[in-house]
Amino acid sequence: MTETKYEVATGIELDKRTYLNPVVYRTECPECGEEVIKDFEQQYLSYPITGVYEPINHYCDNCDNEFSSGEIKVDLVVTIKENR
Repeated sequence: MTETKYEVATGIELDKRTYLNPVVYRTECPECGEEVIKDFEQQYLSYPITGVYEPINHYCDNCDNEFSSGEIKVDLVVTIKENR
């Protein structure tokens, strides 16, 4: 069997709700220091575009602070497996 991998060009819009299992991102709230968790298996990306960084936004339940802690980028690789 032969496998061929293709890195897909940037600019492909993925589904309205794109879940990323098992990606979990932990950070601290800049206001109160409480740990804030973004679980991308439960909290989806909305219409992410491959190869493009998007902000990671958070809400701290402890102090009602909304903040951005960084960026996330989804890359796409397609693998074709031939039966030879």
